[in-house]
Amino acid sequence: MNNLIRNLSQEQRPDILRYLAENDFHVYELDGENIIDRNTFRDSINKNLPQDPPLNREGYLSLDAFIDSISVGLAFTEDYDDKYPDRQAIIWNHADRMASHSPIDYHKIMTCFQDIIDSVSTTQYGFPKPIKLLIFLLET
Repeated sequence: MNNLIRNLSQEQRPDILRYLAENDFHVYELDGENIIDRNTFRDSINKNLPQDPPLNREGYLSLDAFIDSISVGLAFTEDYDDKYPDRQAIIWNHADRMASHSPIDYHKIMTCFQDIIDSVSTTQYGFPKPIKLLIFLLET
């Protein structure tokens, strides 16, 4: 199964959330309504995704730093029931807004998300356990 799931409709969000809840996924959501470029993407991930170390709040978003920070943040996310949950999901609502406004940056971020999925799926980088990470890209 490909863990980077594209081309889904916003109308499918309730079904996705139900699936994730039934399968014990820890869920993060990005509100893509205002994400149109790398800077607005940075602002959203700073508010909504775990990071270690924290990313810059202003200025240029280094994609290498993004991969490292989010990978470590996800690997060491604490959950109430399970200290480090091994099933996590990111839902990016209205992802098509950035795709249409900044297609090159959008493509680069998709590559970064695939690198994050690959990184957290193993313990080889010192993470406590492999994580099944699903990323859903919902379109308006």
